Amino acid sequence: PLIGGINSIFYAFVYFAMGFYSQVLSSILISFPIQIITFIMWSRRRSGLTTKFRNFTKKQRTLLYAGLIAIYIPWLIIDIKIEASSPVFDALISLLGFAVPFITAFAYIDYTYLSLISCILSIPMHAMNINADPIQIPFLIYAVYSTVCILISIFNVHALYKTQQILKEKGI
Repeated sequence: PLIGGINSIFYAFVYFAMGFYSQVLSSILISFPIQIITFIMWSRRRSGLTTKFRNFTKKQRTLLYAGLIAIYIPWLIIDIKIEASSPVFDALISLLGFAVPFITAFAYIDYTYLSLISCILSIPMHAMNINADPIQIPFLIYAVYSTVCILISIFNVHALYKTQQILKEKGI
């Protein structure tokens, strides 16, 4: 999370140059501070060498996804009005960039699924803009790499969560 916080500031400059304005704001105002908060919170919720993970209830998950949809629509309208590059993707990826760090900070395993969606959506967003802006190529490569990494993370987090639940049931 500490490196992620610094990385958020660097990405804000890159997003600005590429015209992804929602992602600029998301990087500076949300991602940077929440990365630092996540580092602090995960340090306090340790279980051995890892943090203790949680899972949303069905009601919490339903409210989360309904809330994301409700926020996405006006966010998309704003992105269209300010003529952002790829507004559909920019708005959705930015929204997930806002939500995922909060979910991660509180150690809910659902952050892995939302991260995967964001990574997958980043691939066509950068691919669609390669002809107009070849600088997108490294970002496309990074999006593919991130997708692979988050897939691995999904398996690792779920294995840790399952182990933690077994230990919890045994009172350990």
